[in-house]
Amino acid sequence: MFVKTLKRDNGKVTILIVENVRTGGKVHQNRLRTVATVFPEEVIRFKEIAEHIKREMEIERAPSLFAAQTLSEMVIASGNRSLSDDSPLPVHLRTLREEARIVTGIHDIYGILYDEIGFGGVFQSCPVSRSVMKDVVMARLAKPCSKRSTCELLDRDFGIHIPLEKIYRMLDTLTEKRINRLQDICWQHTRSLFTEEIRVMFYDCTTLYFESFTEDELRRLGYSKDHQFNQGQVSLALMVTKEGLPVGYDVFPGNMYEGNTFKTAIDRIKVRYGVKRVVIVADSGLLSKQNIELLEKENLDYILGARLRSLSDQWQERILDNTGYEKVQKDGEVLRIATYSYTKKQRLIITHNTKRAEKDRKTEKKPSRSYVGSWKRVKILNR
Repeated sequence: MFVKTLKRDNGKVTILIVENVRTGGKVHQNRLRTVATVFPEEVIRFKEIAEHIKREMEIERAPSLFAAQTLSEMVIASGNRSLSDDSPLPVHLRTLREEARIVTGIHDIYGILYDEIGFGGVFQSCPVSRSVMKDVVMARLAKPCSKRSTCELLDRDFGIHIPLEKIYRMLDTLTEKRINRLQDICWQHTRSLFTEEIRVMFYDCTTLYFESFTEDELRRLGYSKDHQFNQGQVSLALMVTKEGLPVGYDVFPGNMYEGNTFKTAIDRIKVRYGVKRVVIVADSGLLSKQNIELLEKENLDYILGARLRSLSDQWQERILDNTGYEKVQKDGEVLRIATYSYTKKQRLIITHNTKRAEKDRKTEKKPSRSYVGSWKRVKILNR
């Protein structure tokens, strides 16, 4: 909030109280109050009045230790001193150069949370690795980037110099036992944030590729979601709660079909985390007869995405008939929803989003049967 003057075509000056507001990534000025429109010779006096009004408005929002009158007088007195002081400056402004810039706040806030959760305890016998690990995590929270860029970021923005080889040595100390310990700490902290049991878990897989054309037992060529089919990759499987809090992850060879990773996730949920009853939510990549049998065998509820084209012709005709849908308003969008009894144990839920449908129409040049179904979202869930 600040006082602003605006010159008019008639020679007068309007004195305003405005504030900067960020909307959609852009900053614009919001006019809070018009104090007066005066002649130029009256500007100084009315700006002082505007300062008093501004301080009162600020105190209404956030009470201050000092009275509004006192704060306004301090601001006015400071401005008058700067105008009347003609003594030479102790520095030459034209020769000023920025030598360094330190970012504060990341270590002060996230660093405390990092310690409170207990991640530092994983490296009790390796104090150097413990310190490097924490700094790397803080840097990646600020800006996720490569290990080399992380070194540059820590040095440039945080004033922390860590040689690249130290990061590699720290990673060498991350044994499987310590990785499991990190995941256990993460899981226990996630559970501590809720008073009730976690009932829903989301599971998904992605691929991470390497700038390398060589393969090993983990880094393999396979279907790449980053379209880097000629470079080695790994598959990363992640489980989170409905609030988006992490539960755990696993890394698989890059050529493994993501549906085959599901058994490891189920074993982790049932054995390691001790969750007896939970709803598993996953996309169509996990939809297979084998995975559904596994879920039902473990007595776990599920919601799985399905592809319209993988259903029978009879079901496709029924879904595309556009009858029997119920309209629902959600976040300003119109959704159409239909529910069918699919098998004795399963239901089929179809949703249609008008905005997504319009987007698909614009991006698809030649509508086809598979395209028509693309804007229908199909989910299979057990009763």
